[in-house]
Amino acid sequence: MINMQPEWSEAHTVLEMADLVRREGNRVYSSAGMAEGCYHSMLCGLTVSFQRGGTVRAIKAHDLEMDVQLVETQIANNDGIERNSAVKMCVMVTYKKGTPAILAAWHRHLCAFRQSIRSGSRETVVA
Repeated sequence: MINMQPEWSEAHTVLEMADLVRREGNRVYSSAGMAEGCYHSMLCGLTVSFQRGGTVRAIKAHDLEMDVQLVETQIANNDGIERNSAVKMCVMVTYKKGTPAILAAWHRHLCAFRQSIRSGSRETVVA
């Protein structure tokens, strides 16, 4: 049997989860211990911390805690491929609690939540 689901890298998983929580979650702008210009967004027991511009800083849950750092790196332009940008964004994570397997489980949970939102919005109410 062939697995038709795409393999997500850790970087893609972190960015997709952060985006979903930022869009669908509840935001908190003033909280003790937050750096100035930061906010938290919470969804399904997962809390994501963002910088002012929306850049993800940290992800936290009861079984997962990680710091996230986004770094721009230069792309080597010596391979003859024309690109839209001369830089790419690299995601570096540091686990304080949890593992990549727990991160993947949270990703599956949030994907299921997103799917339930989409399917619920397609239902029509007949009066």
